[in-house]
Amino acid sequence: MLPVVEIPPLVAESAKCFDGVFSLHQSKHFERYLTGLMTDSNITVAHMAENLVEGISQRGLNRFLTEYEGDAEELNPRRIKLLQEDPKMR
Repeated sequence: MLPVVEIPPLVAESAKCFDGVFSLHQSKHFERYLTGLMTDSNITVAHMAENLVEGISQRGLNRFLTEYEGDAEELNPRRIKLLQEDPKMR
């Protein structure tokens, strides 16, 4: 797999739907996580961190995924709205 040099525009645009759910720092981890899910078949935190050129630590991404106590009541409706905006996903 080629290294990821920047967050893909589709990910950055989609992540805007979740503005206000995460802090600025958490938003960056969220974008990196989405990028890893969308660009690689080896979906492990270690592999995601390894393939991002911008220098993210595995530990930082893992902490975002395991220790962040996000508000699912706020996140899920935004996720559903984003999916429903695409006619193919309805």
